[in-house]
Amino acid sequence: MEGQLLVPLRLRASAVKNIMNAVLASPLFIPIAVTIVIIAVFPLIAGYLTLVERKVLADFQVRLGPMRVGPHGLLQPIADALKLLLK
Repeated sequence: MEGQLLVPLRLRASAVKNIMNAVLASPLFIPIAVTIVIIAVFPLIAGYLTLVERKVLADFQVRLGPMRVGPHGLLQPIADALKLLLK
């Protein structure tokens, strides 16, 4: 019984490997992957740079700064993004 179940799994694994090799061999794979990484990472960087700017300005003015969302205000960029999307 176990031998019968292993054969289709091996075939599926080899089919998956073939598909992955085809995808990785595509000339568009690297540009698409880089584009996805850029689209995912740059907004996060911009949001957290804004948070750092707010924290520094709050320190200059001797106040707490954005502290309402998450521990030490670390979720503030996400709250700002949601607020922007809901406006």
